[in-house]
Amino acid sequence: MTEQKKKELKKAPKNNMNKKIFIQILKTILFSVIGGALGSLITFYFMSKL
Repeated sequence: MTEQKKKELKKAPKNNMNKKIFIQILKTILFSVIGGALGSLITFYFMSKL
């Protein structure tokens, strides 16, 4: 039991870092996709207005 816990504790920090990096990448992808979609929507809106 204690050995198992020690191993898990050793793994934890690395796992946490990977998760943080993964979430960061996901956020950037999401923001770029949403930004691109919004940009195209706005341009289409103005094009139709003109």
